[in-house]
Amino acid sequence: MKVSEELTEGLEMSRSWCRVKPADELVLIPVQKSCPECGRAMRIRYTNRRAVVSLRGLVCLRLKIRHCEDRTCGRYHQAWRPEAEGALALPQHEFGLDVIALVGPCATANTAACRKSIASSTGAAWRSASAA
Repeated sequence: MKVSEELTEGLEMSRSWCRVKPADELVLIPVQKSCPECGRAMRIRYTNRRAVVSLRGLVCLRLKIRHCEDRTCGRYHQAWRPEAEGALALPQHEFGLDVIALVGPCATANTAACRKSIASSTGAAWRSASAA
């Protein structure tokens, strides 16, 4: 066995396949239209895209980001993201809160009954989203 093979033995890459196209897309726009600090209007400056695996399958989130453009404001050019984003997924995570809430209690139990429960309640959409 070579030295490089010994170092990488048992280690796997996180994902080595392409992800399927999202079946659903949500556009989220911030509710707050005026800057909370200076009171001036915040305009939508750019859009971020984010893919989240939920119990419905893979969902593409299009996030409209607002900025305060008043140079004297303390929140000048600080991103104001949609408030609803926090209800769907944690920051920088690819699984939705609904998946985390379903899998969380069973994670410590690690029993066959829990695995069957997860597989039956998530359905084919979950398996296709996580496998692809």
